[in-house]
Amino acid sequence: MYKFVLLEDENESVLHYSIDHSICDSSSLDALERYILGIYDSSQTYSSYIEEVYSRNHLEEILKEMAKFEQQDDRKVAETFKRLEDRVNFVSLTYLNNDTKNVYAEILLYLRDKLLNKFALNNVKVNLIYNIRKFQEKLDFTTTIGDLHLGLTYSLTTDDDIDEQLTETIAFYQKNMFNPKAVGYKHFPNLNSDEERIVRCFDDTVYVSIDYLGVVSRKEFNTIKQSAIETNTEIKKLNGSKLNITAYIVDNRLELIMSKALD
Repeated sequence: MYKFVLLEDENESVLHYSIDHSICDSSSLDALERYILGIYDSSQTYSSYIEEVYSRNHLEEILKEMAKFEQQDDRKVAETFKRLEDRVNFVSLTYLNNDTKNVYAEILLYLRDKLLNKFALNNVKVNLIYNIRKFQEKLDFTTTIGDLHLGLTYSLTTDDDIDEQLTETIAFYQKNMFNPKAVGYKHFPNLNSDEERIVRCFDDTVYVSIDYLGVVSRKEFNTIKQSAIETNTEIKKLNGSKLNITAYIVDNRLELIMSKALD
């Protein structure tokens, strides 16, 4: 929880809060509320999660990994995205199964064709929201935050085997509890040059973000589509230069809601 305010008067007390996705999403709000109210005795504390992240992520180790993720031509990719029309549009794809990794692989294949090949980009970094239920079976934070949510950075290229590379990247994040932004933003806003480099690599220059939200009914999806323009307007206040993709499976189709037009 990084922003909160408690408003009180003689009739009621109301807690307003803004929560980072790595802490909680809508499916685990009830767990967080019980934890805040002190009535969820079995919860791991969020501070223990933070301590675990920092125990497994150190500045020197993050910097050693940077070369894997710094292949993107930031200027060329940024200029390409500026030329794309800001328009909410919908894309329907086929898919093999609804496993999260497979769904992301299908979307990455689509982006390779419609983004990299079309605009002659050799490498584009993509942020994938990936949920890890437990960390190495030793630590279980699910009673507090629902899942271990990672913003996983994937380097999409024109010729790599996407399924193989995605499997390796997910395994790397899972094995190491890799969380470079936790290190990069540790002393925010007073970042040193190394921290600025980490933030630039894993946040500022990641222009594509994909979030797969699971299976919904056609009725639910139609409601989501109706609010998509308003939702996209609010998101663009935070990162207007980026391509945001939300994915759902609806009636055996993989449906994408995209914030920019690639056609």
